[in-house]
Amino acid sequence: MPLEALRHDVTPAGLHYLLAHFDIPAADEGRWSLKICGWVAQPFSLGVEDLKALPARTRRVTLECAGNGRGQLSPRYPSVPWLEEGVSTAEWTGVPLPLLLERARLRAGVKDIAFHGADSGFDAGVEHHFARSLAPDEALRDEVLVCYAMNGAPLPPQHGAPLREREVAALDRGARAAFRRPAAGAQLPFPQRRRRERRALPPDARQFAARAAGNSRLLYPKPRRPARRSAHCRPRLVRGRRDRQSAARCEW
Repeated sequence: MPLEALRHDVTPAGLHYLLAHFDIPAADEGRWSLKICGWVAQPFSLGVEDLKALPARTRRVTLECAGNGRGQLSPRYPSVPWLEEGVSTAEWTGVPLPLLLERARLRAGVKDIAFHGADSGFDAGVEHHFARSLAPDEALRDEVLVCYAMNGAPLPPQHGAPLREREVAALDRGARAAFRRPAAGAQLPFPQRRRRERRALPPDARQFAARAAGNSRLLYPKPRRPARRSAHCRPRLVRGRRDRQSAARCEW
């Protein structure tokens, strides 16, 4: 997001920052359904219109990428070099998640609530759908919404239309989604994350990333000043072949 947009109390949808791990999936609202399943007594599914018929809330929320400001770290992190543009504010409309979980009737012993999207791809050589999770205490907070609208309009495709989630699953064990477990590097200390990410790169890119991490001038080189010409190398009239050759050897 351009920092000039911070003058707006609400960020226009077209300026709201994006971080897409995988391709934006094509979605048909008429065929979309949200599953509430897993370690529950009464699993069920809802279409988009069914969800919109439930009591809704609108909240103005500021989102910030967990890596915002990463481009200012030293040594430099090799990917997603956010400066300060990974933050935006929007008005989100949706159904409170506790309303859906209460209808599903969570069983005793639920350890995590996992959220699966329709976007899929490869991470660390494994194909999977993007997923994150919340602890039950966090998921049952009133302000947590399953959103279908942004700034008073349906979600645009880049923000997960028609819903960011396609499945909400209660788990009787800790979530093992690739973007949740330490294998993704999201929860590792910075030096370990950097080493893990370098190993996932091709050899040529890994070598450049290692150099760039320790020397930001590789990415933002400073302009070079022209060298001063020596006293013996002055412009002169070149008349003959030998004079032209000697002038060519003269370094400025």
